[in-house]
Amino acid sequence: MINTRPSQWAPSRGRWGFFLNYLCYHIFWPPCGVGHTLSWSLRPESQESEVLSDAIRDRIVMNDTRSAFYRRLPFARKLWLNLHLWLGLTAGVALALIGLTGSILVFSEPILKMELGRSHFAVDGPPVLSPAVDEWIANVKRAYDDISAIDYILGPGSSLSGESTVRMGAQTASGTSVRVNVDPYSGLPLGRYVWEDTYTSYIYGLHGALTTSTSWRGFGRGVVAWIGLAMIVSMATGLYLWWPRNQKWRMAFTFKRGARGRRRLIDLHNIFAVYLYVPLFVLAFTGIYFVRSTWIDPAISLMSVPRTPDPTALARSSRPDSCPARTTPGQAVALAQARFPSTKLGLISIPRQSTDPYEVELLSPYNFGIGGATQVYVERECPNILTVIDGKTVVAAEAFQSATRAMHHDLMLGRFGQVFVFLSGLVLPLSFVTGLLLWLDKRGNRTPAS
Repeated sequence: MINTRPSQWAPSRGRWGFFLNYLCYHIFWPPCGVGHTLSWSLRPESQESEVLSDAIRDRIVMNDTRSAFYRRLPFARKLWLNLHLWLGLTAGVALALIGLTGSILVFSEPILKMELGRSHFAVDGPPVLSPAVDEWIANVKRAYDDISAIDYILGPGSSLSGESTVRMGAQTASGTSVRVNVDPYSGLPLGRYVWEDTYTSYIYGLHGALTTSTSWRGFGRGVVAWIGLAMIVSMATGLYLWWPRNQKWRMAFTFKRGARGRRRLIDLHNIFAVYLYVPLFVLAFTGIYFVRSTWIDPAISLMSVPRTPDPTALARSSRPDSCPARTTPGQAVALAQARFPSTKLGLISIPRQSTDPYEVELLSPYNFGIGGATQVYVERECPNILTVIDGKTVVAAEAFQSATRAMHHDLMLGRFGQVFVFLSGLVLPLSFVTGLLLWLDKRGNRTPAS
């Protein structure tokens, strides 16, 4: 006997109606088909007789069409399952490595302190309001006579970790790039090291480029970007496959009591990833932006573009020897802070070319890091400000760039967010291992006994 209740089986009428409902429910999104069905089940009573008569005719047509339709159209769930499977098998090892190293990098500062010794970071004192930049540079060059140039100085508390140590990037006479830590309160250097030789640098290389070789970093970053895209696609297909079509949400979000073997592997593969789905997506997207910002910047430029200094103003320069002495890095910072008194030193870049201006980046209490800072360009010949980019003026592109860095670091939630980042990184190797075991178990079941 044919059941003619449209609320149970008649979401759409005719061959095309059945085809569209199949696409809606089985391919694009399960709730889509559910809503489509309910829209037909809530028709007014005046149209009920028309619906029933049409439904009887359409049911006969659909019975003849359904079997042929399913034979010709590939089953969508199997299609998405195969896509999810092969993305996991091809990119799973790399994603597991990226996730594991990302979890380790949550502890990058403690790891670096353990490796170098806590004496490199032993500072204690009140916030530095007027940094003695020139004194820091003089003390470093006095302590390490092989240092020929200072490239940049990262101010105290300006990193995302909030470390109070001043960090200088320098170059020795032999051409080796080194980093020097300075106590901002005493002005004395605490120690120096080659960043590329530290274990933390190796972990960063594996995380962002899948290699510890500096010569292969560019290629590796491109590979990581494509792997990040594969991760987003895999997350979308995984969410589709996990979505409970029987609306049993409680079962979908909990481990099955007493489950063992394959059922337990499925729960381990699904549930942790579902609970951390949003942090995983945020980390994947921001990670792609770090290694290939050129993919996303064109879309951001539709709203706004990052501001750049006025080239005409930068080209202005005083005549040589027109001032009693050339501008020092400390004078450049003092000029910038006098112009913007409520800020603190974030970074000063010291170009190798003696004619290029200093670039001073100042942070306000509301900055997410170096990105989006106030930028002040100071002439090298005389202590004059050439041009500024005021960080108080909010530009969408700069705010996005600044927030992206903070989101990837701790989801902008501080220590609480770092817990989510750590757990999200561990989900990737867990998902790869459980997915691989499920695949091997399925292949084993298909192999006939010898």
